[in-house]
Amino acid sequence: MNLSLQQFLVALKKGAPAVQKAVERAMQDAGKQAWKDAVANAPKSPTDAQAKAHRKRDWVAKHGSGRASIRAFNRYQDLGKARRNPNSHSRRAPGGLMRSIQWRLLGKGLNLDAEVYVAANAEAGKYAKRIHDEKGKTWRKRGPGTVAKGARADDKYILRAVQQAAKEFPARLQKWLGR
Repeated sequence: MNLSLQQFLVALKKGAPAVQKAVERAMQDAGKQAWKDAVANAPKSPTDAQAKAHRKRDWVAKHGSGRASIRAFNRYQDLGKARRNPNSHSRRAPGGLMRSIQWRLLGKGLNLDAEVYVAANAEAGKYAKRIHDEKGKTWRKRGPGTVAKGARADDKYILRAVQQAAKEFPARLQKWLGR
């Protein structure tokens, strides 16, 4: 017997409160898993050490790897540090996008939904949309921090996490209904 989604929801509403609780728990599990996957899929800024290594690689490619060239690279790095205000708070802080990803449950009862998002006023709010949706338009190359994180870290990080959680939702619901 095939039921439409509406018929299934009507049957669930008539069901025991235990079914409603199982749906809530399954949705909560799916939301948490989607959030964890989105954090794992999100690109990451490079650390200071990764950024310096990347700059040094570029310098050596352009100027050679001789002793004088490396000394010149180090001198320019030191000059940059000398110009920096020691009290400034604008240093590199990798992981801002990962810290900005949030999740929440919306609705009540059987009209429950999980939402994974980056708030516009979050640490990486403006950056998040650009990185999620605009690969190939406003950015092309994956940076050293993202490359170090692995192949999984790339664009559409939230969408891929939600799609994976949606695939696994029936199994989660079955698990909670069996308890």
